[in-house]
Amino acid sequence: MPIEASATLSEETYTFPKGKPTWLLVRSERTKDGKTMDKTFAQVRATLKNTAHFRSVNWEDKAAKPIIDEFSLSKPPASVIADKQGHVIRKLEGVRTPSQMVEFLKQAMR
Repeated sequence: MPIEASATLSEETYTFPKGKPTWLLVRSERTKDGKTMDKTFAQVRATLKNTAHFRSVNWEDKAAKPIIDEFSLSKPPASVIADKQGHVIRKLEGVRTPSQMVEFLKQAMR
């Protein structure tokens, strides 16, 4: 899945890009819910095109561990929404519909 947001992951913190809201999806290819959220992610990205940043990380990847720890995520799929200033405004676990995710990102645009 292409990465559209330039974000920084240092040893200690994940820095969200600024200028647009960001959806960070931490998902697993091994679960049905992960595959469902992959479809949701693709739909929302197509719907909101250039109005938000999108970043997806595989739960099992080594690079996901600091993100999982920093945001206290307990299981995939999990989503972190940041506003256009890069501040986290929402953490979600489990499956969400495309319309829910679009609404969360629109709220982050305000």
